[in-house]
Amino acid sequence: MLNISDAEKFVKDEKINYITTSQIRKFLAAVNKISNMVKLSDISEDKLDNNIIEEIKYMQIQFAYLVGKSKGTKTERQMKSLYDLLKDEMSNLHTKKDFINFARYIEAIVAYHKFHGGREQ
Repeated sequence: MLNISDAEKFVKDEKINYITTSQIRKFLAAVNKISNMVKLSDISEDKLDNNIIEEIKYMQIQFAYLVGKSKGTKTERQMKSLYDLLKDEMSNLHTKKDFINFARYIEAIVAYHKFHGGREQ
């Protein structure tokens, strides 16, 4: 389970400064879309419904595409590192609480990336 207090450490240790803000924000947009679905749904803390699980799977595909698109660029290693950190977590999002924690971690990554001078474009 990802801990938001570890997000800054990841940003610093992995030196993801070559990843642009827009690359990370594309992933954050997908996370926010699902967050809105989670907030508006009548799900309990116990289990996400199938529509949300399918959106999470689609988000994984979108993120894999972003990583693949970075091949041969300065950002390739950093995007792969971020993907490796998140791929298992994305596969294990089954409850509302799981997803909320995941979304907060992504928000923290974006915030610390910006704070520590991540690239704009």
